[in-house]
Amino acid sequence: MATELETERLTLRAWREEDWRSLAVFFAEPESTNIMGGVSDAGFAWRVIACHVGHWQWRGFGMWAVEHKDDAALAGFCGPWYPADWPEIELGWSLLAAYRGQGLATEAASAARRWVYREVQKTPLVSFIEPNNKPSIAVAERLGCRHEGKTALPNGRPALAFRHPAPEAVQ
Repeated sequence: MATELETERLTLRAWREEDWRSLAVFFAEPESTNIMGGVSDAGFAWRVIACHVGHWQWRGFGMWAVEHKDDAALAGFCGPWYPADWPEIELGWSLLAAYRGQGLATEAASAARRWVYREVQKTPLVSFIEPNNKPSIAVAERLGCRHEGKTALPNGRPALAFRHPAPEAVQ
């Protein structure tokens, strides 16, 4: 079961079955999903949530549902991700369109990173970002990440690797 984290404006919490309707909106947005292979249907959103719940069960960590405190709505997802074929633990984030451009991804990722460093691993995390995803690159830069170069993920998608600062450098 996911640990709950609080920030000034967000709650990073366990997934709820009803989150799939909001997440379906995310997967229906071309600008949200072009980095993931394109738009998908509502059933795909349900399966993604089931995957995140299973990741928590098997790994003891995973992506949180990110809820905005002002409206108690699902704003996106954020957290560590480490599928069996991934090269290392990745810290990822994505927000629904209505919540972008407000610093929320940086806020969520900062809280998630502190938790991962405290509870999961004591070595710097990586974030793999699609080369044209300028907003996520900006988040990585605000988080103090260092660009390490280009890579290809096991799913065949090209990515830029951004290394997070060491745990002792993160408050």
